[in-house]
Amino acid sequence: MDEHTHHEHHAEKPQPPLGVPLPILLAVVAILCLVIGFFAASLIRPPSVPSGTPTPAPSIDALQLQSKVATYLTDMLAAQGAVGVVVQGTATTIENGMYAVNVSILQDGQVVQEAVAYVSLDGKSLFIGQVLDFTKAFPKPTPVPTVAIPKTAKPEAEMYVMSFCPYGQQAEASVGPAQKALGDSITVVPHFVIYGKDYYAGQEAEYCMANTSLCSLHGIAEVDEDARQACIWKYQPAKWWVYVLYVNGNCTLENIPDCWKTAANATGVNATAVEQCYSAEGAALLEADAALNQEKEVTGSPTLFINGVTYSGGRAAENFKDAFCAAFTNQPAACNMTLSEAQAAASGSCG
Repeated sequence: MDEHTHHEHHAEKPQPPLGVPLPILLAVVAILCLVIGFFAASLIRPPSVPSGTPTPAPSIDALQLQSKVATYLTDMLAAQGAVGVVVQGTATTIENGMYAVNVSILQDGQVVQEAVAYVSLDGKSLFIGQVLDFTKAFPKPTPVPTVAIPKTAKPEAEMYVMSFCPYGQQAEASVGPAQKALGDSITVVPHFVIYGKDYYAGQEAEYCMANTSLCSLHGIAEVDEDARQACIWKYQPAKWWVYVLYVNGNCTLENIPDCWKTAANATGVNATAVEQCYSAEGAALLEADAALNQEKEVTGSPTLFINGVTYSGGRAAENFKDAFCAAFTNQPAACNMTLSEAQAAASGSCG
């Protein structure tokens, strides 16, 4: 993925941990407070052992014990709904007549908490605020059933992005070729992820469109570009993909206030019409998207719906093409080509 210069964090504004947008963080915090916070509160001290109790010699391989504890706690967290949380064992000692296993708790690969779990010397009991039977595996979570995408004669997709979210740009770079290969047989409508000004109280001038409550994670330059792209989609839709992919490849969050005009000139977009739309309708277009965000519970970029069902597959261009093709009642011939062949055919038919 080509990640162009952008700011996931702003030094002047306190940001949520791990760079997670606040609406998403609310859900994560609920898990971490119940689960990881539970570790911090209840694992720091070992269960008391009567004074004078002798400490038997270790009888379990330390590395094997660390691995077993880490696997067990990871499974327990997953069963309680934690996503992307992994526990790793880091050290094992004997303390108060028990094994003290130091663990690191990682969220999406980043350490967010250090804690200690305690295991009886016979290896049968694990203590994390309650006594657990360590001889039995923790039950695996019940898989969430996948919702099938309904088939239609002409599938419709809705793509929600932030114009300078690197993951949104990655999705656009893959969805674009898939949509181009399938042509008019499918509709892909872009929308934008918008946050309310309540998330940025006191920082509206940095994150929100002037005189509105329309804000974006990467600041006012991003929300302004969202509005311009919304205008291009409304009045010059045939130019939308080529303009957006040019911006993603040549403009940055810092220079987009000027670079967008270079992009417009390079891709045949009428910049004057965009400016007029931005002034007259830009806020209204994003307010409509903000309402859709609420209705569909969209909080992250990218989010893709195909025939009304959330897409959760891979993000390679071929993945998107296959997902779109699976939504057809009768698949067009383009679905029989690999994407590289489809792209070559599409590029060869232009101009």
